[in-house]
Amino acid sequence: MQYDGVYYFVSCEQCEKAGPRTDSPEDALVMWNSNSSTMFVYGEDLRKSRILKKMECQDRRDDRFVVQIPIVLAVGGIRGRRVTGVMRNVSHFGAFLELTGGDVSAVPVGIEDFRDMETYLFFKLPKEMPKPEDGADTSVQTFRFSPRHLHQKREVVAVGGCFVQLKTDQTETLTALVNYSSEILAAHA
Repeated sequence: MQYDGVYYFVSCEQCEKAGPRTDSPEDALVMWNSNSSTMFVYGEDLRKSRILKKMECQDRRDDRFVVQIPIVLAVGGIRGRRVTGVMRNVSHFGAFLELTGGDVSAVPVGIEDFRDMETYLFFKLPKEMPKPEDGADTSVQTFRFSPRHLHQKREVVAVGGCFVQLKTDQTETLTALVNYSSEILAAHA
């Protein structure tokens, strides 16, 4: 269990994967244990006596899959200044964005300032993606987003970050998107 001064999250000491950020350790634990890449082998966090599923570690980072999804990033709150761009890859935990339009000046130069801002990511699921069997919402998706790294080059701002405070339906939507992206990648391999 980790605490970054704002959010709680579970991370793997072996491969450095980190689970979604949440407001409480209990929610962080639930989100970690509900992730599809955790195995049904239970261990114990001896410091807190919480039951954790162990991560199936293959490499140092979580699998990211290539996508090309137009996005809008709201900086400074859900009604904050809008920056447009493209989501270039996605994983169960986060995404990599290239911001090229809208109010790019809304993006702070330093990642420390950016991390402190409340940020939301809006996007639509790809039209080609199969409709979820459970009838999940395929309209505009809204995810709380926490920038973790930032690179600016001329008019393009590259931002990598993680999703925060995921709800159950958001986790299912994200899993469906990651599965779809991995199938597309496998088909082109």
